[in-house]
Amino acid sequence: MCGRTVGAAPTSRCSYSTHAGEDAPLSHGRMLILTAIGTNRPGLFNDLLDICTQEVGANLEATRTVVLAGKACMILTFSFSSAHSRSKEEEVNRTLEAFTDAKIITEWISRDEVHDFKELNMARRVMRVVMHTPDASNLVLNLTSCLGALNIDVTSLTSDVEDLEFSRLQMFMLDAIIVLPAKLSMADLVHSLNKFKQEMNVQKLELKQYDSNSITD
Repeated sequence: MCGRTVGAAPTSRCSYSTHAGEDAPLSHGRMLILTAIGTNRPGLFNDLLDICTQEVGANLEATRTVVLAGKACMILTFSFSSAHSRSKEEEVNRTLEAFTDAKIITEWISRDEVHDFKELNMARRVMRVVMHTPDASNLVLNLTSCLGALNIDVTSLTSDVEDLEFSRLQMFMLDAIIVLPAKLSMADLVHSLNKFKQEMNVQKLELKQYDSNSITD
């Protein structure tokens, strides 16, 4: 597996030979796993996505985004419609170097290295978890552990804390978009969330249908 960290002075963790005959097209199965970490701002995800899909010609397969304390971490999986060469992969890396709003790490892998790749294109149930409660330690850690135990994919998580007027308490707010595995029943999900709510003494925890129009970048 080859990786590249994009920064002020990027260094490749793998080298490609440019001898004649060694830049032959790679298989159709090559995929790009891109990790971006940077200060969150409106349009950050869309700007990066435009570079990958419009300038590079990649096809977005899956995303996972987490936003905490003003920092955004995005993991994006891309495929390509046709076979390409190693020099093309280097060209993609150089294009991503121009994106200075986030630290970029790229990994080039074969399609068969992606676990259960077919699931990336399956229509799965998407829900929202909304939490509003007095701030306490380990709220996010315990919630993600609760969801992870059910094999639930957290595709986006945003949180914030606000001071309460005339009180020393702070209110913690969280909004997470989750994808349920095909075999998970709603009853099991609700039971696990209720158990988490009781154990963590959460004031308000809601499970809602996901509406893409209600979420803005």
